Amino acid sequence: MEFWEILLICLSLSLDNFAVAATAGCSNKNLYFLRILRVCCAFVGAGIICLFAGFFGGKELGKIIGTYDHWVAFFILAYIGTKMILNIFKPDGLNKACPLTSLKTLMFMAIATNIDVLAIGISLALYKVNIWLVLITLCICIAAATSIGAYLGAILGCKLGRKAEFCGGIVLLLLSIKILING
Repeated sequence: MEFWEILLICLSLSLDNFAVAATAGCSNKNLYFLRILRVCCAFVGAGIICLFAGFFGGKELGKIIGTYDHWVAFFILAYIGTKMILNIFKPDGLNKACPLTSLKTLMFMAIATNIDVLAIGISLALYKVNIWLVLITLCICIAAATSIGAYLGAILGCKLGRKAEFCGGIVLLLLSIKILING
């Protein structure tokens, strides 16, 4: 597999990370460097775990997880999206229970978003591919996508306030439905 093919795969896998990080950033007025770093680490870590689990687990893991992976991602993203939408109706909803401040929620978002990486890892196990090159490229793409997404989301969140959080929740719901349909 050529490097440009690996790069295209990693970039496409990073787009979901970008969307979820931007959505989460919308509900966070006080997004600073350490929080963005925390988001990057969570999403990159989940990407690494999913890539290795898929690559080294191979076909057996695909048979076990492949039947319900889209349901897991759907429920996690739909829950968080619904929570964001309902959160705007609370008087202090913009800062309370923000997805980026809860480590548990952040990890669920990261894992749900990177389930596709698990599937790609399984398919990459069938090709002669340098897994370390894929890993480094994937980490760079996810880190860039999540940091840019979280930053842009926070800017929109500060300018648009609760409207941005509502739109972010809608985006997560739509993304969860897309995952379920494509499942």
